[in-house]
Amino acid sequence: MSCPYNINNGDKNVLFKVGLLDINSKHLNEDRSNLFYKVCVLVRVILIICIFWLSLVKNNVYQTIFSCILALFALLTIINLARKSQESKKCQWWSNTLEIIFASIALSICIYCIIKQKPCVIYVSIILGISLVAGIIQSFIVKPFSIKSVI
Repeated sequence: MSCPYNINNGDKNVLFKVGLLDINSKHLNEDRSNLFYKVCVLVRVILIICIFWLSLVKNNVYQTIFSCILALFALLTIINLARKSQESKKCQWWSNTLEIIFASIALSICIYCIIKQKPCVIYVSIILGISLVAGIIQSFIVKPFSIKSVI
C-alpha cells in the first residue's frame, strides 16, 4: 500500500469525522482492526443473512421489489467506488476494482430478476458473501492493521 502520509488517510477519513476513531489514539491500527473485524464484518454478515431471508419469500411481486431495491444499492455502490479519487485509492487496502466487479454482478443479477420477474435475490446474497470473504482474505494478505501509522 502506498499511502503518502499514513494508512488512515488523516483527518479526511469519515471514521474520524463521525468519531468512530480517534486520530490521537496510541492504538489506532488496533482500533481500525477491531472496527473492521467486529463491526464491518458483522454488519455485512447480517446484511447477507437478511437478503438470504428475503429470498425465501415466494411472492414474485415482493421479489421484484427486493430486486429493485438491491439494484439501486448496487448502482449507488458502483457510482461511489468509481468516483473515488486516485489519491484516496492509494490509502485503501481492498481492491476497488474487485468491489466494482462484485457490485456489477449483483446489479446484473437484479436487473435480470426484474426483467424476468423471477425470485433470484438469493444469488445477490451469494455474491455479497463472496465479496466479504474476498475482503477478509485481502486483509490477511495486505495486513493493513499491522502497519504503524505516523501522524
